Amino acid sequence: MTRVLPQQAGLSFGLHDDEFVLGTAFQPIVGLIHQRVVGYEALVRGSLARSARAVTPYELFESAARVGELVRLDSACQRIHLQTFSQVSSRQDWLFLNVRPESIAVPNFPQTLIERIAAHDLAPRQIVIELLETPHDRPVELERSIAELRASGFVIALDDFGAGHSNLDRVLDLKPDLIKLDRRLTIKATQDRAIRRVLPTMISMLHEIGTLVVAEGIETAIEASIALDSGADLAQGFFFGLPSPELVGLDRVLPRLDLMRAETTAEHARRNGMREARLEPHRAALAHAAELFLKRAVESEIAAVMLAHPDAARCYVVDEDGMQFGHVYTRGVHVARFLPLDDESGANWESRPYFRKAMESVGEVVSTVPYLSISGSYMCVTMALAVERDGRRYLLGVDVDSD
Repeated sequence: MTRVLPQQAGLSFGLHDDEFVLGTAFQPIVGLIHQRVVGYEALVRGSLARSARAVTPYELFESAARVGELVRLDSACQRIHLQTFSQVSSRQDWLFLNVRPESIAVPNFPQTLIERIAAHDLAPRQIVIELLETPHDRPVELERSIAELRASGFVIALDDFGAGHSNLDRVLDLKPDLIKLDRRLTIKATQDRAIRRVLPTMISMLHEIGTLVVAEGIETAIEASIALDSGADLAQGFFFGLPSPELVGLDRVLPRLDLMRAETTAEHARRNGMREARLEPHRAALAHAAELFLKRAVESEIAAVMLAHPDAARCYVVDEDGMQFGHVYTRGVHVARFLPLDDESGANWESRPYFRKAMESVGEVVSTVPYLSISGSYMCVTMALAVERDGRRYLLGVDVDSD
């Protein structure tokens, strides 16, 4: 249920010759697995006191930066956000509180924040400290304060991963509990199949480091579906709810979650259908080639069967030790882009996952996800079939152009 905030006077904030009134808007953050709102990001809203003209957050912080008052403005935003959130918090929601690195690096910041939240009857575990993606020159003090905040029970989030200063080094140094992916990654995933394929791997890597992942800036059902399908834990954006003085509840979010899941189901069916239709001819060709191999047909005849389909780019046979057996055959004119890697004599493919999987599943065709061929420098799917001949196992492989 949507929770409506009581009428509140904003917080007055003087900046040079201007007086501003600060207020709060909340944007819901949704658990993609839990199927509910799990928290809200507090966003500052400002206006000029003398004219009531709205001032954008960018204008507000630019004005503060010009007169060296960023930390004081940041502190004022924290105060109004905590005050407003405490009015309606269910004590189960997270409050995502944006804090600038230079504010956190201020001596005694952790203790000051603990006192502030206690004054509003809030607990540290309800507060997610969202570290903004801005440069700073006090890394030692920042890391010390972050460690102290975490030890006190606060949840630590790193904003805009994948852009600017939010890189992997920063993740390893600060050890956040949550990471917010930069919106541009999701946008690119809707436009570029390579980014779409690699996004789940990136999220999996972050999970293995020990963080939860928030996909932010989600504006469409397709973007929400990509976030879900890629393994993101949480999501935020206009698709789920605009920033509002109200705390948006499940009644507004649930229809959006239903749309997201419907889109995901439809996309899975479409992708799987396309993949099966494209790979099925190669399965049949591998089965036929395996029969010829067992009958000791000549190498070129076996290769002609595996390369018969226009998508087939390269084929080969590998023995059970991973060593090349015979020649590598390619379709059409082969131009070596990675020249030093073109000669495969002496190459050993035993470490490749498709090799191990095929050798463990003799008689079954296995296939990979698309990847860059180290030999041909093109995106491909490798399909492989292991067979036994004369007491030894051999792998017949074909690289299928996936572009």
